Amino acid sequence: MRSQTKIPEGRRKRGYTTQRLRKLKTLGEKASSEKSHDELQSTMAAVLLLGSLVFLATVKADCNSNLPLADPDPNDDDVTVIFSDYITQISLKEGIGDIQIAVFNCADYDEPEIQNFVTGNNNDLGLVTEKDSGFWFLVVKIAQDFEVPSQRAYRFFVQVANSREEVVINLINLDDVAPYFSPADSKPCEVSETLKGPTSCHLFVYDRDGIMDDMKYTVKEMEDVSQVIELVADPDGTCGPGELDCNNVVLTIKTELEFIIKPVHSLILQVEDKGGNVGTLPYILQVKAENKEIPTITPASLTAEIDEQYSGVIDFDTPITVSDRDSVEYGQFVITLVGDESNDCHKAFDVIPNAGYRTTIVKISVVDPARLNYDEGTCNDVILKEGDLDARIGHASEVLTESTALDTISRVLIKASELYDDTRIGEARVNIKLRDVNDESPIFESQDFFFRVDEHAEPGSYLGTVKAKDLDIFDVIHYSLTSKTYLAIDNLTGEVSVGGDFNYERQPQVIVTATAEDSNDPPHVAYAQITVDVNDINDEKPELFMPSSPTIIDENTPIGEELDVEISATDEDSEPELWFTIDWETSRAAKQGVQLDKDNFTECITIETTVDPSNARSAKAILTVAKVLDWEAFDTLYVTVSVEDRKTNENYLDKKFSKANEQATPSLVVPPAMFRRNGSTRLARDCTFYQKLDLWTHVALQMADQVCTTNSEGTGAIAKHVDTTGPLSVSDP
Repeated sequence: MRSQTKIPEGRRKRGYTTQRLRKLKTLGEKASSEKSHDELQSTMAAVLLLGSLVFLATVKADCNSNLPLADPDPNDDDVTVIFSDYITQISLKEGIGDIQIAVFNCADYDEPEIQNFVTGNNNDLGLVTEKDSGFWFLVVKIAQDFEVPSQRAYRFFVQVANSREEVVINLINLDDVAPYFSPADSKPCEVSETLKGPTSCHLFVYDRDGIMDDMKYTVKEMEDVSQVIELVADPDGTCGPGELDCNNVVLTIKTELEFIIKPVHSLILQVEDKGGNVGTLPYILQVKAENKEIPTITPASLTAEIDEQYSGVIDFDTPITVSDRDSVEYGQFVITLVGDESNDCHKAFDVIPNAGYRTTIVKISVVDPARLNYDEGTCNDVILKEGDLDARIGHASEVLTESTALDTISRVLIKASELYDDTRIGEARVNIKLRDVNDESPIFESQDFFFRVDEHAEPGSYLGTVKAKDLDIFDVIHYSLTSKTYLAIDNLTGEVSVGGDFNYERQPQVIVTATAEDSNDPPHVAYAQITVDVNDINDEKPELFMPSSPTIIDENTPIGEELDVEISATDEDSEPELWFTIDWETSRAAKQGVQLDKDNFTECITIETTVDPSNARSAKAILTVAKVLDWEAFDTLYVTVSVEDRKTNENYLDKKFSKANEQATPSLVVPPAMFRRNGSTRLARDCTFYQKLDLWTHVALQMADQVCTTNSEGTGAIAKHVDTTGPLSVSDP
């Protein structure tokens, strides 16, 4: 609701003083008698310059000449004087009620009558006539509002005596109503942060007064006038069909807005008309983030030096910063490490964190130290993925020295890619220099080394080499053995040789532990097992076992009958070929102590060899009667039995036959002859004969004072004597 304007003190109902009314009457009379019509009008206008209303009325009255009076200045505070015979026009300012707007130019008449409203309605105007100090006044009781269309103009008639006068009231539009905003679009106002200039956010400004010129627009934030946003009238903008009392204004950006600094601007839009009336509107402006930056990594190149197989965060002189000044999803990025596609060296490292927003401090750490093995050299030779930098560095083709070892570099690339658009990438080069340290233990090429050696091989004979590697380039390896009984090893080369006497029969396999130590203090040690299999050389002399008692053979024993004689032989060689024979050259027979010719007994007995299939190292001899044995021909037969190993190595022919004196017990037992003396039976004691290549065993088949005699060469005979007291006899069936 518009407020009513206070009525000036001189304009209140019945506010005209008697003195003023008298002056008005006097001037009228004087004008009637002395002045012409035009002169009178000028005189009255000069007096009545205080009216703010121009009221048109026609009043027929005889009290004055027909002199018209028009208010020359409808904006003053005077009262319009109504003269007869003219249409009276009154201009009335809106907002004023209970105000005298006109006075009739004659007095002492009956009360004028308001009749017939042609335009408007007196219910809106509240027009009445009132008499004050002898004059009749038109009085408006209701304050008028120009914004109400029905109150902008009135046309009616007034009956005065016998005259009917026409009066027109026009309401003066004052700039007394505040303008107001109406958004042109119900959608929130959204502005790109890269925009500078007019936005697409339009508003309509209305003023019910219809006075739209000289509007002043202001944009405020937090009670302060905005320095970056302004409201400007759009000279080409329209409000809508038929809307004339309206201005189209647009938000304009003077300086680019930044989403990250202020994504939402809470504005107060203000419009002030020239009447000083102010209208405001709270308004929200949203800043839309744009992808205007790409990730950057600083510094662009970093270098660090670490020990090989280092684990943990790498300390660079300068922190690694990844930044993207864009906001929301445009400012998000992922961080990765890139290396040579031909190897996975970059996988030894990781970047923490691997994602960020706007500005993030990252660290590079070693997560797979095993890849950073300086001595292997793989990860010291990395191709960079940056521009034309496609050169390998490292030591693969160099002769390594202590200095070059510290100059090898493993390079990777740290890359930051936008999460929203992974084609927008920032990169920086990271150089990791590896230092070689003695951190490796020697490693044998195999945990088990196998060699073979012939038994009794010469000391110093080469068997093979055990080899260990140490990935520490400058390390020296020293070799040793846990036992030196059979083997020897070169301390630097690892060559293994014969150090003792190998004997297959005593120990067919030798197992020794080899050690490899580097030059570290304390040393790193590696172990491997050396297994030496001894090749069996047929070098052992067979051992012959004879019965412990003499064999008694009855004469006339049938030919082909096996004798009950237990003769066997063994050989410690792994695969001997044992063979029994009778050496008739050294065998002998006697009759009553007289040695007989060989023709009398040769091949009277045969010998066969039987071998146990499950044990080739053992054999038995079978004696079979081949000729008739006649006691009358000879009473004692000495048979020489020999066993040989037909597979004896040619280097050991001296051991082809058994050599008893080399054994702990006699290898061949000669059974004594069965004899009687004075009705008692006694046994001759055993006796063993030796020869260099052959061992003859004589089987005594007859009693004798000395059953053991020297062999054919007369060497090594040991005679055992039996008790020969009394006569000796041999049974004769």
